[in-house]
Amino acid sequence: MLLSIRSILVLAIVACGFAAADLATDQRKKCTFGCTRSNPLMREAGCARKAGYNSQTKQDSYLLKKANPTEGHPGYYNCLGTGMEQTVCCWNHKIIIPPNSILKAMVVDGTGEMTFNNLCHISPPMSSTWGDPTDCQ
Repeated sequence: MLLSIRSILVLAIVACGFAAADLATDQRKKCTFGCTRSNPLMREAGCARKAGYNSQTKQDSYLLKKANPTEGHPGYYNCLGTGMEQTVCCWNHKIIIPPNSILKAMVVDGTGEMTFNNLCHISPPMSSTWGDPTDCQ
């Protein structure tokens, strides 16, 4: 039995809808890192990606987004769907996305208040030994 192009398109659209719904659910339910063991002043969870090098400041440039909080697990997050590569814990209230940002991300390149390495650190790995939850991973 041959499927028509219209049938294939409908199936593809339905499949994409399921994938989007799964991502939205995972963004709310999954925990891949936490900032609860970090310095109490550095508990803002972020997702970062190295974006280049600023030759004027001689600093690496990073894109930084706020992480997705995990429902039912305060202090735990994930970076699903952000396009970022690193999970980080940053100074509280310092991840500020400019209102008209096309990238929907903060650029940290050494020209602002802090360098990336002073603003954030790589999040500690999840560990049930340290009391991290296991039911959201």
